[in-house]
Amino acid sequence: MSIRARTARLLGRDRVEAEAIEGELEESRTELTHAREAGNPQPTLDMLEEEWRGRMRRTLRTNPEVAAHLRALLAEITPSQEAASGTAHNNITGTVHGHTVQAHTITGGVTFTTTPPPQH
Repeated sequence: MSIRARTARLLGRDRVEAEAIEGELEESRTELTHAREAGNPQPTLDMLEEEWRGRMRRTLRTNPEVAAHLRALLAEITPSQEAASGTAHNNITGTVHGHTVQAHTITGGVTFTTTPPPQH
């Protein structure tokens, strides 16, 4: 189950409401994506953060047992200390044929260009 669906289940009182909230989360994601593409995401980000923070606060106030589930979800999706520190441990053992990439973070694509062997 996606993080969005699990968050919606935390905020919704029943399956129908959770499905509606999941749709609202998707709408928020789309709004933020459009704002980023327009080059000015901060006002939209601030507005959405305030909206969802308020909803979460109201849910926790009326349904305190949700807090344990929220903590578990956050623990699951929060990067480990090692990942947050930027540390990477890459190992290759044995014989490697072909291209190999070892990296911590890659932004964008990785392209390998192979030149065919010369014809004899």
